[in-house]
Amino acid sequence: MKTIIFLVAIFAIAASRGIVYPVEWPWSQFEPLKTVDNFAIERFLGHWFEIASIPNSWDFWGSGCNCSQSDYTANYDGTIKVVNVCNFNSTFTNVTRIEGTAWMTDKPSKLQVEYFYPLNSRLWIMEIDNNYGYALIGEPSRKKLWILSRYPYLDMRIYNHLVTIAAYQGFPTEKLRLTEQSCGWLN
Repeated sequence: MKTIIFLVAIFAIAASRGIVYPVEWPWSQFEPLKTVDNFAIERFLGHWFEIASIPNSWDFWGSGCNCSQSDYTANYDGTIKVVNVCNFNSTFTNVTRIEGTAWMTDKPSKLQVEYFYPLNSRLWIMEIDNNYGYALIGEPSRKKLWILSRYPYLDMRIYNHLVTIAAYQGFPTEKLRLTEQSCGWLN
């Protein structure tokens, strides 16, 4: 009985923090989030470095994470394997890894990722360059935002352009935190 109460409590906390998707309470409807058109998932696949993000309360990594990186790989069933890694120190002795499965929702630029039930996340591609070299990814509640690059760095003009787009769409860009990327490839 204690286990059931504990699990219900965890689920309620997760739902109240917006962790459990697609649960959306009627009072938590969001303004539409503009995503890119003509998105090609096969060009998005591959290795990405996190340049900046808005930290959030459920973050896998918490504080102190360096070198956050992601790999997206096509699965045979049409889904996408997502592998996120993070280094908590510079000696590579504390690399944390989490895997999930993503799929496209009603539009190719809107991905739903399930890491483990009930932990899901929405990755909506708000901006991506023609060469798929950098991307701005957010989710509808405006609580999560990521700036990604194929390289561990990003030109500040591009970074500022992406921050402007995010601010225009209602994200609290003052909460963005730059991610240290001096570790090289972790995957």
